[in-house]
Amino acid sequence: MAQETELKLRLSPEALPRLRRLALPGAAAGARAVSEKLHSTYFDTPDFLLRRNGVALRLRRARRGWVQTLKGGGGAGAGLHQRAEWECKVAGPQLELDRLPGPMALLLLPPGVREELRPVFTTEFSRRRRMLRFEGGDAVEFCVDRGEVRTEHASSPICEIELELRSGSPLRLFDIGLALVRELPVRLENQSKAERGYALSRGEPPAPRKAVAVALAPETPVTAAFRAI
Repeated sequence: MAQETELKLRLSPEALPRLRRLALPGAAAGARAVSEKLHSTYFDTPDFLLRRNGVALRLRRARRGWVQTLKGGGGAGAGLHQRAEWECKVAGPQLELDRLPGPMALLLLPPGVREELRPVFTTEFSRRRRMLRFEGGDAVEFCVDRGEVRTEHASSPICEIELELRSGSPLRLFDIGLALVRELPVRLENQSKAERGYALSRGEPPAPRKAVAVALAPETPVTAAFRAI
């Protein structure tokens, strides 16, 4: 199991040329970005049991073959997405749930759910990525995704920056985000691609998102309390 920690920023397509010319903090001199096309199919039951349990299950086709991924737990706030993640390579475009590593992964799939799983929506986008490295050991994968989420009857565009923490402090993600805000018209994205796909498949219109209650213990240090808020 891995802990996925990433910051998502929504970006206007018109700003992409400016982003390509931007000097990114932590980028190695002369290092080129790598581009690839990613096609993902997300699965759930007819009554969206996985979604209701905060679980996402997908098959993704990339340059190096097919990868099966299960995500669950965690949440998103201020654009920061943190979830447990299990993934493994599979032979082709069929689920192989028994290959998911560790017993905790299978516990996220309720009994009897396997027979009911079906494709719900797909995402297809081009990803341009590069690694940013900083003093002290922080490393962040900087990705720009452009494409769309699709269901059988509708589609929605994807144009976003995804900053995934590979090592170090999550605060580094916000440092990079603040540097981008000063140069580009970006905004925090609290919805994952999976959440947008589910909303599209269910015909749900965009809705306001209310802040959740902040859980603070009496012994929480002041700095930690402000960070949580």
